[in-house]
Amino acid sequence: MSAGKQHAGPEGASLLAHRPPERHTTAPGSPSSSSQDFRRLYEGLSEALPTDRIFFLNPGYAEPGKKGYDWLAKADRAEKYHFSLARRVLDGVELAGRTVLEMGSGRGGNCRYLASYTDAGRIFGIELDEGNVQFCRRAHRLGNVSFARGDAEHLPVRDAAADVVLSIASAHCCADFSSFLAEARRVLKRSGVFCLADAWSFEPLGLDWAARRKALDGSGFCVLGEEDLSEPTFQALQKKDALPRRLRALATPATKQLLNRAAESLEMVGLHLATAQCSYKLWRLRKP
Repeated sequence: MSAGKQHAGPEGASLLAHRPPERHTTAPGSPSSSSQDFRRLYEGLSEALPTDRIFFLNPGYAEPGKKGYDWLAKADRAEKYHFSLARRVLDGVELAGRTVLEMGSGRGGNCRYLASYTDAGRIFGIELDEGNVQFCRRAHRLGNVSFARGDAEHLPVRDAAADVVLSIASAHCCADFSSFLAEARRVLKRSGVFCLADAWSFEPLGLDWAARRKALDGSGFCVLGEEDLSEPTFQALQKKDALPRRLRALATPATKQLLNRAAESLEMVGLHLATAQCSYKLWRLRKP
């Protein structure tokens, strides 16, 4: 598939509902206050990063072998680990002609992957930070992709609107994981698939991981598969062109502190993966 294919339908706007985004705040010292700090960090990056150089903020996925990235267009090779993570997460999911919704679309990289390398029909990125939404609308001029502002715990999307829902490296920012899961289930059509990937049991986030597991088990989804991506995620963070190094290389005197903090956060994930203090998990779930 070549980047930027055009096959959007005018009916795409019907997926969205008039539902204003809600911010879920958490008092300092509560179990999820650290995850809210990470959310604020990501929002700050929407202003600090060059508008045409970084489309992803996840750790990535290292493909085995030297030819593991031959499927990527040359222009996308700089972010090969992140395109590969999207590819791995969606592996085996029927996408041809389907409506795909991403919860927490960030800087739009996963939506760009879907538009450029799959036959997905309509693609919607929902993101809370307005700066990221505006960036995506400028940077990803792809005919079948739309971006809108919205909270993953309170999606501005009508019921049963999507065939596939995607969330990569964003669930940890949600204060109410049960609401996040319930929204994914609500907006999926019957037999729709939810692909969820994120760091898990990462203690610096300050989350109640046992409660999150309980919420996942009680979410009403059928589990199609659960995978541990820790090793290829760790390997991606060790590469010479890994995201932490790229962030530091882009720093200016005005943005150095923020970009260093973002790089250190990713490196912390790598350290915890290396010492088995956390994992990087993938779930593929089906709505009954």
